[in-house]
Amino acid sequence: EYYACLEAIRKPFSNLFDPGRDRVSPEEIIGLWYDGIDKKGAKSECARIENPTREDFMSYVARSEPVIITGVANKWSARKKWTWEYLKEHLKDDQVVVSVSPNPYFDGPEDATLWDPEKYQKGDFVVARPAQLHISFEQYAQLLQSPYSNDRTFFYVQYMPLKIFNKGKLAEDIEKSSMQFADFLDEKLQLIWLGDGRNGGAIHNDKQENIMAMISGSKLFRLVPPLTDQSEYLYAGLPMRGGNLKYGWTQEKDPATGLPKAEFRRNREELSEINPYQSYTA
Repeated sequence: EYYACLEAIRKPFSNLFDPGRDRVSPEEIIGLWYDGIDKKGAKSECARIENPTREDFMSYVARSEPVIITGVANKWSARKKWTWEYLKEHLKDDQVVVSVSPNPYFDGPEDATLWDPEKYQKGDFVVARPAQLHISFEQYAQLLQSPYSNDRTFFYVQYMPLKIFNKGKLAEDIEKSSMQFADFLDEKLQLIWLGDGRNGGAIHNDKQENIMAMISGSKLFRLVPPLTDQSEYLYAGLPMRGGNLKYGWTQEKDPATGLPKAEFRRNREELSEINPYQSYTA
């Protein structure tokens, strides 16, 4: 209902979110990924603008065109201060929600037979939402450096409001004066993602405008042009059912480490229908 209302509100202003290009057919989408530039003008690389003016940036937002902005984040105190040592010292008692996944693609498709081998067969998928641990930041940092962080278990802090950390002081390291070029956007949230560099996300769609900044490390984006009424192509062949993973420790010790064994648990009774247009695909 929320997304239906949102679409109804945005409909009179649809020209602001449509660059006016011809539609990209499903047959061309693979070409967009691999061939660089498609015949209808969809670009394989984002434009780069340095220290944009309000008008510069607004022109990209009005066309719904992604753009790489340089010369802004490097002015933030966060770029120098936010080392792991600094974060562990100043955030150690802050409580975080840690997502835990058996693979690096959080909220991605998983073999459905792991959930219900009687109902599903190979080739069937469900969306596996990550398990969650409610622990301190210090415990999170310890997990990342422990044997539990391996090629079968991935830990990730996602979607955490910046203002909850260090009694709000962490947010002060993002100097808002540097963001005046985007003052026409209504800021809803400042969120933070923290990981060890091994994590990714499944293809999804965001309804809101986003500005993403890297404080440390790198991130690869794969952007798919809007397909309007053909967007169901992205979800072709996937039964949209999802379930929440559980993760915890057992009484059994791992002979290699001497630590309690940890395992993922799946409950087929908790699988439910999800709306692919509001969430995920493969």
